[in-house]
Parts: sequence; structure tokens; C-alpha cells
Amino acid sequence: MKNRAFLCGALVALGCGDGNSAGGGTGGAAGDGGSGGAVPEFYPGYSSSSYLGDERWFCRPGKDGDHCSKNLDATEVLADGTFRLVTHDPAPDPAFDCFYIYPTTEPVDGLDEDFSEPNTELDPLLGQIARFNSLCRIHAPFYRQVGLNAVANRDALMPMAYADVIDAFKHYMANDNGGRPFVLAGHSQGTRHLTRLVQEEIDTNEQLRARMISALLIGGGLTVPVGRDVGGTFDNVPLCTSVGQSGCFVHYNTFPAEGAPPDIPISLYGRDETLSDGTMVQAACADPRALAGNGGRLRASYYPTSMQGAIWPVATGGIYDGITTPFVLIRNAFRADCVRRDGFNFFEVTVEQDPGDVRSELPHRALATEVVGFGMHTSDWQTPMGDLLDMVRKQWEGFSSAN
Repeated sequence: MKNRAFLCGALVALGCGDGNSAGGGTGGAAGDGGSGGAVPEFYPGYSSSSYLGDERWFCRPGKDGDHCSKNLDATEVLADGTFRLVTHDPAPDPAFDCFYIYPTTEPVDGLDEDFSEPNTELDPLLGQIARFNSLCRIHAPFYRQVGLNAVANRDALMPMAYADVIDAFKHYMANDNGGRPFVLAGHSQGTRHLTRLVQEEIDTNEQLRARMISALLIGGGLTVPVGRDVGGTFDNVPLCTSVGQSGCFVHYNTFPAEGAPPDIPISLYGRDETLSDGTMVQAACADPRALAGNGGRLRASYYPTSMQGAIWPVATGGIYDGITTPFVLIRNAFRADCVRRDGFNFFEVTVEQDPGDVRSELPHRALATEVVGFGMHTSDWQTPMGDLLDMVRKQWEGFSSAN
């Protein structure tokens, strides 16, 4: 991971494309969805041979060996260096669903078509979405991801990866959703595919938009016109801007304050753009801390103590010696805000600790910003995890009170 040219090219494979291009829409709502309490039916009769059984699902309600049901307990490292066990409990009967698409994890130079074991996909699966089983039923399909090294043929492979994502989504909506509201969730390449899905299937479909609580499209290239919360990537789905707002999307790219754009010229996320029609758009930034109603430091950051791959933040050594839980929990150590500066718009994280706080070697940075322009890309989810959970909980409350 030291070759700069390789990493900058690989970032494209991770899914940092502009998020504004899309193929032809397929639409697909049925049912009246009007007065009288009728529930719209979407993609009626659709059935996927790939996603009919459990084999192509990481997480699916009722699946034997559901990976999102693994142990997610955490050891909280307190400011004085002592430990406290924090257990994780899934919700017994969640009222809504989460449909999740994972980021690039495999270093292959084509499509990863090995679905026999989750391997490196477990890193983002457990570090990003699994903890949401305290709020929602999780549906997370395997898909033929475009590998990290597939730079030369990325454009030819991305549609094949997306074909799996839309196939899984349609099968889920037609057969497993059962009229339940849902949250879309993704990161990096996963965000790229879900962005296209929202553009083609949801943005122009009022009934399907009405079923979507929110779309967590994190670590990508989504935009809004400067000074506005709708337009740019989507025509109708707005950027989330208030506590409890639903039917909106959340997007941000995370940078540490000590290595934030524009000080790092190679920074590849968060840049302003000018569209072909002359419209100036900025990278969308929705602050999960503010959307959770949190006016202070980030509430809770969760980092794994082991991993399958080589790029994800991990808490090992130093003050973390002796921890045996799969996660470390850090509270009250980071300040974070959406920052607009010199043609960039991004989520800036600052280490902010009280006097006497002995916690050091905070595991929020996995890749050096000054080398590859990633910022804190691989901890986009983990660092503000507590606020993301609170944010979605409040979005659900707002959605359910309005419907």
C-alpha cells in the first residue's frame, strides 16, 4: 500500500466516482399506494435465482449463520486507561429494515466472484452495518465487487457489479420487505452502486421514496448545488439537514484536522465541481453528530481488535493490550464538524481530549492522508458510529410519526 500511483488508481476502484452518471432507469412501482391504507407492491412477481436462497446473503433475517449476528461486544477504554465491558444486544423485533452494500475489500484485478466465505468483507460488515441490528433487520447481499487492482477495466466491470446489487434489491423488495420501511446503507464502492440505485429506482418514484427512511451513502462522490440541499446527484431526494428528517440522504467524507484539504493537495474527496451546464456543486456533507441532536464530541467510536484485510482501522498494542472483545469503544475523544474551505466540503475530525486523558494511539486513522488523499476513508463509519445509530433512530421516529 505504499505506491502512490497504485493507490490513487485504486481509489477509483473503491468507488469515488462522481456519483452523477447513471444508466437508463428501470422504475418499477405497482399497487395504488393511495388512500385507504393500501401498501404499494414493488417489483411484483420478481424473483432472483441468485438471491432466492441464503447462500448469496451475508445477513438476512432467519439465515442460519447470519454474519450480522456475530458477537459485537466492546471494551470501552476510559480516559484514565481502565476498561469497561459494553455488551451489544440486537433488537428482538425491529420495525424497519436496512439494506447494505459493502465497499471494496479484495485486491483482485477483476470481479471478485468467490462467495464461499466472507473473508475480508467481514471487516466492513461487522465494523459498519452489523451494529445496526439494534435498530433494524439487516439484508446484506454478496455481490461481484470490482477488485482494488481493477483499474484498467473498472468502467467495464462496474455495471456487472451493479447488476448484482439491483438484482438483490429487487428480490428483497418483492419477496422479503413485506411493506416495511427501509434504510439504504453503503460505503465507497457500495455507495457508488446504491447511488445509481437511488437515481434509477427511487429518486423519480414517489411511492418508493415514501418507503425509504434514509439513504446512508457514505464515502463517495455525491454533490448538491452550493447553498442548496437538493439537486446535483439527485433531483428529488434531499441531503439530510435536520434531526428526525426522513426521505433524505446522508453523505460525507472524513478527514483528520491535521491532514485536511486543501493543505493536502492530493486530497481526492470533497472537491467542488462544475457541471456541464455550468452549475457549481459541492461535495455533500451531512453531519451525523448534528443530525443525532448531539452538540458535543462524537458520542461513541467503535474499532475492531482484529481484521481480515489490511486497510481497516484496528485497535491493537499500547493501551489496548489485554482486550479480548472484538471491538474497542472510545467516547469523548473526537470533535467533528462539516467544514467548507477553499473549494472543499468535508467532515473534519479533531482529537479533543480533557486534561489527564491517557488514551493515546487512537485508531481512527488507517491510511496516511498526505500520501494518498483518502483522509479517514476507512473509518468513515466507525468513528461517528454512536451518532450514526442515534441519527437513524431519530430518523425512524420522525418517519413513523409522520406515517
